[in-house]
Parts: sequence; structure tokens; C-alpha cells
Amino acid sequence: MQDKEDGLVMREAQARWGGDGTQGRGSVRPGSTTNEVQFTHQSRYEDDAGTNPEELLASAHAACFTMTLAQRLSESGTPPAQIQTTARVELERLAFGYAISHIWLATKATVPGVADEELKRLAEEVKISCP
Repeated sequence: MQDKEDGLVMREAQARWGGDGTQGRGSVRPGSTTNEVQFTHQSRYEDDAGTNPEELLASAHAACFTMTLAQRLSESGTPPAQIQTTARVELERLAFGYAISHIWLATKATVPGVADEELKRLAEEVKISCP
């Protein structure tokens, strides 16, 4: 991690691919770990083992949302006991290729002392702040 003087934080990850586009194999590694996750054409467009870019985006979105919601709740004096978010990414085939057409978030939270309406209000605010 590199902190810049203007308050920005830089993160990185690496991806590798070997072979052709449909029969090759790849791996991705977040910059903060030595763990690699494998991906293939089949893990992206079919149900084979491994990950895919859309799953990684879903993971990042769910993590951003969950962590930011926990921070907002903590700042308001009501830290959560637990928050769990599932992100679903829809990959749509278009004439020119593929595009992410929707991302849905489903969150369950245990937050003592916070009414459902207040939790929903905070969640809507947080949703706007996570890319």
C-alpha cells in the first residue's frame, strides 16, 4: 500500500493468462497476499471451478459496502454485531461483447439498538458511496 500526500490510497492486483482465450488458464493475485485464484474461460461463462472477473467485482462491492456500513454505524455510536452482504453481478451478452448490466446487494445485519428503518436509511446512503 502506498499512501499519497493528497490522501489517496493505491492498491493493486496482478492477473496472468497462458494459452488461447478459450482453452487457456489464468490466475489473479491481490497485491496484499501471495494467494492466487485460478480462472478459465469455463469458470467465467460456465460453471467450472475457479473464479472470474465478475465474481471478483462482486466480492469487492460486497466488501466495500459491508465495511462502509459498519464504519457509519460505529460512527453513530451503534457498532454492528455482524453484517453479511451478498452481491450478485449480472453479465449480459451484447452485440459487441459482454457488459455488467446490474449488481444487486442483499445485506443482513445485527445491530443492537438500531431500528430497521434507520438501518435501511444508512444502507441507502452507503450504497451511493461504494463504486
